Amino acid sequence: NLKYIFFLAVLFVVHVVGGVAFIVGVNKIKAFFGEHIRQLYQDYESAEHAANAIDFMQMKLMCCGINGTWNSNTIPASCKDKDGKQFTEGCAEKLNALIQNNLTPIVMSILAFAFFQLICMVLAARIGHAVKKTKLQTV
Repeated sequence: NLKYIFFLAVLFVVHVVGGVAFIVGVNKIKAFFGEHIRQLYQDYESAEHAANAIDFMQMKLMCCGINGTWNSNTIPASCKDKDGKQFTEGCAEKLNALIQNNLTPIVMSILAFAFFQLICMVLAARIGHAVKKTKLQTV
């Protein structure tokens, strides 16, 4: 019983620390994605995996290039909507907005799970105490 409570306590601490670290480190997360996106754009012409990743992102986020423009002569189809109109927003801006918009639900999910673990710890301790008390009364 104590091992279970200890395990839940460790998970609780990990989730709380993770949630706080996520909040504090959101700018580092944005910078990390920004650096990798720039690298993918540099490798777009030479690496198929980079082209696939960029095309997928541009289609899903409806953006074009890092800052809203394409630096090559040929604008890829992923930079255009189904009518052929080019997207004008940059993917870096769109990705930052996506991270910012989902920050609250992600942190709330982490903290809700940590709170659930806290409740489980309390219930496990109470059940363990009740079992111990019952054993002492029957002996």
